[in-house]
Amino acid sequence: MVGPEDDPYHSILPDPYLWVVMEFTYRRHPTDWREAYIDLLLVRGNAKRRLRFFAPREVEVPRGQMGDWCRVYVSDVAGRQLEDLRVRVQSFEFDWCVPSFWAASVVEVAEQMHGEPIAAADGELVP
Repeated sequence: MVGPEDDPYHSILPDPYLWVVMEFTYRRHPTDWREAYIDLLLVRGNAKRRLRFFAPREVEVPRGQMGDWCRVYVSDVAGRQLEDLRVRVQSFEFDWCVPSFWAASVVEVAEQMHGEPIAAADGELVP
């Protein structure tokens, strides 16, 4: 399937229009912006998935409230051959009701309990 701007859906989130963004978390690294990441918690019925996007750029957070009508689109932009950018996150909606950004990569992570250490892209723990 192809979505906005003719980039294909990223394989990490098939049928992205069925998932709702429930949580947006931005974690910056104290010394290296490439180690920053964004977590999105996505929900579809009783299913939950947490996606982690590494080295986010051009992050835009919407004004107002995100609602159930806001669907996230995760696209694979590797074909554009942009330097260090392989993923684009944006909204299906015209009013951009979900955060949008570019990222170097994306992985699915297990749900994290409060107080657990967080791993960076290289596997090192982030304080």
